[in-house]
Amino acid sequence: MLEKEQFTKNYGKLKEISEHLRTQKEVNIDELIPMVEQATAAYKVCQERLNTVKEALEKYMPEPNNDLKDQN
Repeated sequence: MLEKEQFTKNYGKLKEISEHLRTQKEVNIDELIPMVEQATAAYKVCQERLNTVKEALEKYMPEPNNDLKDQN
């Protein structure tokens, strides 16, 4: 599966779990641990993809040189 598809799938899973927990009147503790495990796994996939994209963007758009600030 492409990294983009993995991100989209896992981000959707995070949103789904979040919405489910947010809208419950009473938390079903029997569902809680599996949902936390799924959310943690999905978060890790999303975080890895975000880090990869950030690193790639930094190659093309480096932060401004701090030396320019000192010249003013």
